[in-house]
Amino acid sequence: MYLSEMGKVPLLTREQEVTLARSIKDNEKILKLVVLESPITHREVQNWEQLLEADEMTPKELMPRGRRTASELSGMRRRVKTVVQYIIQAELRIDKLKLKMEDNLPADKTGRVEAKVIEERQIIVEPIISLNLNQEKNPAARE
Repeated sequence: MYLSEMGKVPLLTREQEVTLARSIKDNEKILKLVVLESPITHREVQNWEQLLEADEMTPKELMPRGRRTASELSGMRRRVKTVVQYIIQAELRIDKLKLKMEDNLPADKTGRVEAKVIEERQIIVEPIISLNLNQEKNPAARE
């Protein structure tokens, strides 16, 4: 009886369902960016480079499924190395900015420095996305 009656009571209107679906999609994008801006994610990508160098991980593990040529695998290895170098440089810039904030700057300058730190973290996201990672390895894809 419960199952037959259940279909008679609408839980959401069509418009509410669409609004909810859009909200979920938008929030997933925001969450992905937050995860990719995290220093923890940056350390994980750096760890992947070390694992690749030590042959404890193959580039194929980082790539989307499918057959890969030796050229594609070595290309992924190079791209990870390039992204890690980019992350290291950005993190050095962030560390310098954080040191500036410790110098008892006026509030307006502190705000500008904090904005630069946020900007540096956001800049790191694009190279990580450009790796086109396997969704199982992608830190932003994990739940």
